[in-house]
Amino acid sequence: MSLRIHSDELFLYYMQPDESEDPPSLQTVSNNRTIAEEYKELRSAIDEFAKSPQRSEAYLAKNRDSNDPRTRTLCAHAIYHEREISGESRAFGEADLARYVSAAQALVGNDVQMPRDRGLYFGPYMSLNHAAGYSAYLMEFMSGAAHAASKLGDKFTAMTWLNECIDLQHNIRAAWRRLHPVFEWSSIMLPHPFGYSPLQDVYQQLSSISHGLGNTAAIAYYMCRRTALLRSSGQDLSDPTSVLARALEDAKSDIQKIKGRRHPDPNTITTVEVKDERLHTNGSWKKVHIRSQGGVTPRLRSSVFVHEGFLYVYGGEKNSVVGPYYKDFWRINLQKLDRWESLPSPRRVPRDKDNLSNHGMAVHDGAAYLFMGSATLLRYEFRSSQWTTVKTRFKSDSVVNQPWPYSMVDGMPDSVCFAFSMICVLGKIYVFGGCTVHSFVGIDLFLELDIEKREWRRLSGSLNPVPSYSSPNPRQTPALWANREQTKTFLMYGHVDRTFAYQRGARHGCPVNYAHDDLWSWDIVEEKWTREKIRGNPPCPRGEMAVVYNRHLDAVITFGGYGPFCPTEESSFSYFADTFVYTTLDSNPEPAPNDPNPVLRPKTWKQVLTRGFPTYRALAHLIEDPSTGKTYLFSGFFEREFLSTGKDPRRSVRSFADLWELRIDLPGGNFEGVDIEEEKRTAKLGPWKRCFACGSVGY
Repeated sequence: MSLRIHSDELFLYYMQPDESEDPPSLQTVSNNRTIAEEYKELRSAIDEFAKSPQRSEAYLAKNRDSNDPRTRTLCAHAIYHEREISGESRAFGEADLARYVSAAQALVGNDVQMPRDRGLYFGPYMSLNHAAGYSAYLMEFMSGAAHAASKLGDKFTAMTWLNECIDLQHNIRAAWRRLHPVFEWSSIMLPHPFGYSPLQDVYQQLSSISHGLGNTAAIAYYMCRRTALLRSSGQDLSDPTSVLARALEDAKSDIQKIKGRRHPDPNTITTVEVKDERLHTNGSWKKVHIRSQGGVTPRLRSSVFVHEGFLYVYGGEKNSVVGPYYKDFWRINLQKLDRWESLPSPRRVPRDKDNLSNHGMAVHDGAAYLFMGSATLLRYEFRSSQWTTVKTRFKSDSVVNQPWPYSMVDGMPDSVCFAFSMICVLGKIYVFGGCTVHSFVGIDLFLELDIEKREWRRLSGSLNPVPSYSSPNPRQTPALWANREQTKTFLMYGHVDRTFAYQRGARHGCPVNYAHDDLWSWDIVEEKWTREKIRGNPPCPRGEMAVVYNRHLDAVITFGGYGPFCPTEESSFSYFADTFVYTTLDSNPEPAPNDPNPVLRPKTWKQVLTRGFPTYRALAHLIEDPSTGKTYLFSGFFEREFLSTGKDPRRSVRSFADLWELRIDLPGGNFEGVDIEEEKRTAKLGPWKRCFACGSVGY
């Protein structure tokens, strides 16, 4: 986890480049002219449109169909000023929204769909003349469209345009990283000083809308990003009258206001109502009581899975500081919920695997496979209740040319890898990322095991982190799931353990960890990565987040995790207890039966508003019981960062063995019978207690 850093210092570190890197910049010289000359000429022409709407009309009549980027940019401003009278105060409405959208469309190209449904990287965005300010103007139009939509009360459309603007920023970064590879955690200066004003406004709008939606973690995240952006602008912020200096002071003031909050905030959670079903929905967490006491003890980093109505739990640890570490194996019937049943543990464990924690298990064809980072897996047969070992081999290639990819030195049969993510799809196990001796911050190695052939192969990435904009960067504990059709796997977020490297003097070290803000899909047939758009009201970037794909709902559900960017009064990071669902919008049409070219229904993120919740935690497990479609939460932990240093380390970590059921207001979400008004008064609020009479919250 992150070191203890004062929140005012946090933003100096969060996007800190490696020591070997020069602070990168996208500013370049274009067409043998300096940036200043090109920008000055463009700005002069734009100012003429502001003075005379008639000039705008004349320019559009002559140049509306031009494909020249500079001419398109001028056409965009001509559209913006066409119906605007110089000096008139801006009043947002439907006409304003249409004007901003038309201007953005003209700048990119009238034949381009905006905003886009799929794929984050976009050729027209990357090819803009960023140095001349074209992308900055596009940001301004997108930000204006969001303002106009908000004034009309359409927060979903506003969020759509704001997220599109963030996508544009990612494309600007990718345009640079394609030529000058750097890691995602490295700050990159915007290509033109003009771009900082609209982008910081985008973060401010996102924070404001998130406040109205009750997404408190997103409020803190966008505030932090706004502050980090302004501090990295390279502008002189000593003049208190400058726009960016005033914005920075406002941002710092906003940070101070939210430092004492938790996410969700127990004092406000009952006041938030569903205002737009496209952005959030109601839900309820119900603690499950096991009829017989005993069984699984509190733990974290255990291997958890569901098979034929039973929840299975193997291994783990009680305390990440001092242990103890477990080798026990348990299961419970999710329909009876009567007792935990002890199962036989494996008699023989591969060498160097005494610590059966922080690994993964996957089910295939009547057996569960335990992967511990070595070429030898443990296999549990459900029918016979017997454990066996499965020896596999690795098909080396030019990137990883050794008998086993995680080996410390060439020739070693196996070595340690942990904190990876793992999933089984159609008889193949996929493993991404993790921590090894090769890279303390994490790796981007993506492996596939053909269970029948018992052979591993590398799909992408390597042991030693190499920057890339076209595939996921190194990380630990990302969220990983597959789609209903079993044709794609999806990878989201995860953290870079820069503090672990920092404490050991290793490369890429930093006093604060980094949480990725991305979503990727891996096409199993075409074997390629695609960076996807993040739509709607998503969880803010984080690590160690619980995730499950619920096939019954055709939806992805997430819970908790931790954010290294999200300061409290005591620490530079926060634990979360918020819930989100990634599902199809009801307004999207169903594809026609037997349609050879069905229209794919894009999914969007919604926050699940619950009036109570399990205690804030990371490394929890979300699981689905396929026989009932019910979603459960099990285990997890949090560090007692509120305790002063020097306390007994055995008390510094609290782990859990509790079981919760999520009811969610979606078709098939088992929400029938939930009384929201009753839960406002009685639902359990993590570690807090609520007064039944007045509703006050405290310890």
